[in-house]
Amino acid sequence: MSGRNSVVAVIVAVLICGLVGLGCRGEQLVAVEPDVPSLPGPSAASAAAAVVTVGNPDAPVKLMAFYPLNEGHQFIADYVQEFAEAHSEHVYLEVIDFRTSEGMVVWQDTGLSCAGVLVNGTTVHEIKRDGEIETVNFIKRLGVNWTEEDFETVVNQLLAEAGVAVEAAAGETDDAPQEEE
Repeated sequence: MSGRNSVVAVIVAVLICGLVGLGCRGEQLVAVEPDVPSLPGPSAASAAAAVVTVGNPDAPVKLMAFYPLNEGHQFIADYVQEFAEAHSEHVYLEVIDFRTSEGMVVWQDTGLSCAGVLVNGTTVHEIKRDGEIETVNFIKRLGVNWTEEDFETVVNQLLAEAGVAVEAAAGETDDAPQEEE
């Protein structure tokens, strides 16, 4: 039985390396429909797979970042971790290396087909910037497919919707008239 488990582990590792090597080329993820509308906190599987957890599990914004934690992707995990640490009262983060067997199971359960960050259960969000509505998708690489500004704008919008006072992200405008003091 031990030999069989080793063979399965090797096959899983080869599949993961192949996925990472391909870089999820050509796939477009339009939306993720999670089984649960929002992620209530760490599950036993995600806790076992999580490399990093930061913040309050009862926070109004829950982040799950799925990346291979290697030289080419570590900067993304570092960014979301630093962000969550700076907002730990209102943001909860799990960083999951989907190259691990536990991480692969949690990643597959999300419906993602590539690396990405789920923000309250989905990668797709609408943001209002300069009076226009834009759709952003937190899949693949930070700095190529989405920006820090996109991410911070979405999180700030969700916090504001939850009644948490936040500062406007760069590029975000308030279209409401300002009262003079």
